Amino acid sequence: MGQGRWGLLPDYAQIDDKTLCAKLKNVRSETVAEKPSFANLWGQGRRCLIPASGFLEWPEEKIKGHPGYKVTAAQETVALAGIWTKRDDLVTYAVLTQAASPELSHIHSRMPVAFVPQQAEAWFAASPAEALRMMARDSIAGGWEASEQERMPAPPPGGLFAA
Repeated sequence: MGQGRWGLLPDYAQIDDKTLCAKLKNVRSETVAEKPSFANLWGQGRRCLIPASGFLEWPEEKIKGHPGYKVTAAQETVALAGIWTKRDDLVTYAVLTQAASPELSHIHSRMPVAFVPQQAEAWFAASPAEALRMMARDSIAGGWEASEQERMPAPPPGGLFAA
């Protein structure tokens, strides 16, 4: 396990392109194997898991005076699915997303793909095709609780990464 910076830096980008990294924090799980920016990483098995107890979500429709939600999992820790790359000594990653569960769809149309920690070995051992099926079949869909937040913390500059 090691650390990485949230915001994927694709191979074609300049190493100091912070603007692009800011845009590539989340990747659709349904198209990760097809999109040119991610297909090579996916095919090489550059999958990661990010330990979390939940996630922060900002509503798709901005509501004045409503910064966002803190979404927590029913279990103490979950593993958010992601893809990663390394350029020089810089490891960057993006979180894979899926359609939001019915209990969270009123906040946002997307949510992270999450697994229970016991699924980590299967995630890393899976072929790229099986990992796609695993995301669709085995990710945690229910058991999330959203609470309104008056103030949202700034996102961390980096996060945990495992490969």
